[in-house]
Amino acid sequence: MAPPYNPQPTRSAQAISRKAGTLILHRASLAQTQGAGGEEMTSSKQAGFGTTVRVKTGQAIQDAVDKAASRGGGIVFLPAGTYRLEAGLKMRSNVMLQGEGRATLLKRSSLAETPLAEDAAEGAVRVAVKDAGAFRAGMEVAIREVNPSGPIRGMARIRKVHGNKVWLEKPLVCKYAVSRKATLFNAFPVIFGREVENVIVQHLAVDGTRPKNESPSGGECEGIQFTDCAGCKVLDCIAFNCGGFGISCSGGENITFRGCESYGNVWHGFHAGLGKTTGSARCAIENCYAHHNDWIGIYICWNVTESVFLGNHLSDNRLHGLLIGPFDNRNLIANNVISNNGESGIMVARRAHPCQSNTFVNNILCDNGKPGVTPAVTIESPKEGRYEHFLFARNMIIETRKVQGPGAAAFFIDEQTDHIALADNYLQGTWRALADNRSKGGHNSIK
Repeated sequence: MAPPYNPQPTRSAQAISRKAGTLILHRASLAQTQGAGGEEMTSSKQAGFGTTVRVKTGQAIQDAVDKAASRGGGIVFLPAGTYRLEAGLKMRSNVMLQGEGRATLLKRSSLAETPLAEDAAEGAVRVAVKDAGAFRAGMEVAIREVNPSGPIRGMARIRKVHGNKVWLEKPLVCKYAVSRKATLFNAFPVIFGREVENVIVQHLAVDGTRPKNESPSGGECEGIQFTDCAGCKVLDCIAFNCGGFGISCSGGENITFRGCESYGNVWHGFHAGLGKTTGSARCAIENCYAHHNDWIGIYICWNVTESVFLGNHLSDNRLHGLLIGPFDNRNLIANNVISNNGESGIMVARRAHPCQSNTFVNNILCDNGKPGVTPAVTIESPKEGRYEHFLFARNMIIETRKVQGPGAAAFFIDEQTDHIALADNYLQGTWRALADNRSKGGHNSIK
């Protein structure tokens, strides 16, 4: 079962939220389904999906998903219980995967990893390893190297294992060397969809079975992942202890994460970014709770456009509450509570390609970073070009911790920025409004 781990927001943030009136402090919680005792869910009629396929004891979930897809779509209902996976669950178009809240837990198999015994050539389907004892047919695996030239490329299922030899169902897409400390490991997102549409995952929990040591990869060990998909939703789900992101979309359009919780992950709580060829367009992360992740609460990564990030609570992440990166244009970040993160609550990160025309309104930022040192909002200089047309309006920036001296600036704006507008922001504590490293003469508005 998913652990009952729900740390409360800071009292200061709660008090400020009540004072603000129109800004509501949100802590996402899992909505429990009403069905019990073998009753089928009624959401098939509500959502427009077909018949329900109820997963029986001992039945492979993937078989149920494929069966529903073969009928043109339907619901796969997972009764309460723990389902252990050795390969990622591949979603199909027009299929809903529905559980019974926290009581339905999909648990990733524990990390298995072994060094290669011989170099592996590009196109090979057989890999020699030092110890194949932890690997079995049907497991999904990848190969990584220490200090690789690029990310891990390609996952494949094991077709058979004999002695120290592992046969794969598809050939390797590059070569790997023993001299670069190449290892074979079981790698897969627990639930994923690639180039599918009209998929819903709701009312369930995902345990990434985080190892004692840091996971070898991020994208290959996520909780829930959609890549180059359209019209897909993750509703009222929880993802925790994942080796990469908790819940992620890469590329595609009209992807929605709503009412979800993501915590204790090696990388970020939630991620939106670039797919194979395009970014994520018109996506939404709403009323979600990201906390105690090793990196960032919400990572708006690369080429995310015309998307909204609304009503989320981002707290106690080791780095930033929210980070926005290159080519991320025309997005709305509003009504979020961002508190107690290790660095700035909002970070516009230094990247080669600047983002433009993003709006930040009605957010609460409370006690982020080091008191008196870390800005609540940091806009770094891009490596090239300029950050332009940012609006920060009606945000509340609160410092409740004891600080010596004047304290940090609420906003730090580096050079190579233009048309940055600050309007009607409320500051409380020891904040001074602005630390501005921009050259004079920019088209900026500070109120």
